[in-house]
Amino acid sequence: ARSALRGFGYWHLLLLLAVVCIAAAQREAMAHPFAATGWWLAAVLAGGVATFLAADVLFLREFAIEPRHTRAGAAAAALAAAPIGVLISPFAESIALVLVVATALIIEARLRPSRVVSSSRSAVAGTRS
Repeated sequence: ARSALRGFGYWHLLLLLAVVCIAAAQREAMAHPFAATGWWLAAVLAGGVATFLAADVLFLREFAIEPRHTRAGAAAAALAAAPIGVLISPFAESIALVLVVATALIIEARLRPSRVVSSSRSAVAGTRS
């Protein structure tokens, strides 16, 4: 019951707060997507993505779901994307944040053992003998 309260309560609320931060920053930033923005807006956008990833790590930890380290690293990398919004544009920052999240998911997919393939191979091997 405590894990459910923490996972679907606290960490889920943090996920929702992160989504609201990302949406609010995107709405403001996309008014002028190719003009450099202020630190506050760039920090809210990058911080929203970092908060989402960190809350996801906490959620996965609560239920002992692996892997988590890649998303924790992606949360730190998301914070590093804030200067891109200030120096270049919010659009460039958004692209950088998408690349950070996509890279983390690709790395996780490659690190995750393929259980479906190994179980189907053993089933095929069992029918041959």
